[in-house]
Amino acid sequence: MKKIILIVILTIAALNVQADGFGYVKFNMAGGTETPFAADGLKITFVDGNAVLTLADGTVSTLNLDNINYFYFTDDPGTVTGLKGDVNNDGEVGIADITALINLLLSDEQITDAGLFYRADVNNDNEISIADVTALVNLVLTQ
Repeated sequence: MKKIILIVILTIAALNVQADGFGYVKFNMAGGTETPFAADGLKITFVDGNAVLTLADGTVSTLNLDNINYFYFTDDPGTVTGLKGDVNNDGEVGIADITALINLLLSDEQITDAGLFYRADVNNDNEISIADVTALVNLVLTQ
């Protein structure tokens, strides 16, 4: 309970920092993975032991408070390598990646793997949404 109260207090205080021009908020999760979110227009609410993050485009991600080690604001979304669009990480971009990306979106699964986030964010807007599916379809069609 103390951890949840501390996270709520720090979140309220930290949200004011976003006004200083930081573009991203990163959550360091259990296991050490970091998940970046675009800070502009980000709304964080707390429901049943979860932090519910609503991005400016309406995309919603849910993070269990027990799995959050800490979070911070940054201008750096992180340097992650990988092949953009290679959602299934098989070394090539194809129809299977479109299916994997659609399944990822439909699952409402929290993306805690920074590499997966990088590969799935095909349009480079620091969000995973239907716009990435469209960009991936266009990428596959132009190959």
